[in-house]
Amino acid sequence: MNLARPAARGRLSLLALAILTGPLLAGCGATAARPHSVSPVAAVRPAPPYARYAQALAVTEVQQAVGERVLEDERRYGTGTHSPCSPSSGRVFTSACGRAAAETGLVARGAVAAVAGRKGFGSLRTTARALVSAATAYQRLGCATPPATGADRLGCLSAAADIARGLPHLRDSILLGYGGD
Repeated sequence: MNLARPAARGRLSLLALAILTGPLLAGCGATAARPHSVSPVAAVRPAPPYARYAQALAVTEVQQAVGERVLEDERRYGTGTHSPCSPSSGRVFTSACGRAAAETGLVARGAVAAVAGRKGFGSLRTTARALVSAATAYQRLGCATPPATGADRLGCLSAAADIARGLPHLRDSILLGYGGD
């Protein structure tokens, strides 16, 4: 039973009506009519909170499955110019780069498996597949020993460069999953 005074209830009803209809009436002034087109901002609806939560949960699961291994291998093998697979390194055609390539390939395969069947991991999927290809090419060409031909050497250098910068790209791609990419 509502014990509020009738006059107070009337004022509250008018206030509620004003709050609800104010934004609708604001566009009914003497301004020029606008065409009924959908603005780009209105066309893109934000994901409902439960969808964002589900995506964040999925990213967290992938990060737990892959992220720790990425960080571990970054510490063990280095990245970029600090990697034994850096084309500027004197260790590109050694077993040190061969081990880094094999481990990076394993991490990348794990990333592909972790996002299999999940939506919103396009960057991670693309990056991981490229790393799997680079690690496979490095192994297939026998790059852990100096290649015999110039074409093989170029193939080894290209694969090694991808491997050297691959782990940070994997890590960043995992984080892009929070945005749905």
